[in-house]
Amino acid sequence: LGAADIDRILIDRSLVSQGMDSLAALSMYNWLGQETSVYIPLVDLLQGYSIETIATVIHNKLNERHQVVSSTTKEEHMDVDLIKENEIKLSHNSSYTGIENIICLQSPLQYDSDIFFCVTEQTPTNTANLNKLFTDKIYKQQNQIRSVLVYAIQIPSVTSTASTSTSARDMVLQMRRIQPRGPYQLVAVRNKQEEIIAHEMIRQLKDHLMIIDIRLLLLDDQNQE
Repeated sequence: LGAADIDRILIDRSLVSQGMDSLAALSMYNWLGQETSVYIPLVDLLQGYSIETIATVIHNKLNERHQVVSSTTKEEHMDVDLIKENEIKLSHNSSYTGIENIICLQSPLQYDSDIFFCVTEQTPTNTANLNKLFTDKIYKQQNQIRSVLVYAIQIPSVTSTASTSTSARDMVLQMRRIQPRGPYQLVAVRNKQEEIIAHEMIRQLKDHLMIIDIRLLLLDDQNQE
């Protein structure tokens, strides 16, 4: 939108009124479709949808897909002709967010901080251990002076080589909902399942998404120090 600061973009105002043209709307249409498989018609984007409205439509659609797991019909387009901005309500009964395996371990105040995604088998709610395992070592190993943004992303249960690929794919999708574009910085414990998954995530980012600006930081197991 050409805004000098992210705070100048209002989530409850029409994007068109904030400078979105047809080319930007097309880019948003394609990106949302790729990331969420929810396609909001261009005419709706250009006729006054706000960020809040777009997010609510996608949120509700993803909740619907998540709850109807037995459905065999895959919808690529959703009919939002009758949806009006003041009639949309968020569903507060669902915990599905699309990033359910990710937790923020450290969030600095500045916007331009380096971002690290730490691959872990531990439950993301165990923030004390995760901070000791990842955040402290990132600062130490990288000689970081400025604050960094650190996320932990949990590996789903892996039982076979095939599921390793599937788990990595799901983790990449969740990571890109936090950070849509590279460069990416992954962190994993050396010689552990985390390293295997991290390498598979990098392979998929490079082979399927043509993203090559990726860095992997390997940490030593704290039990071996």
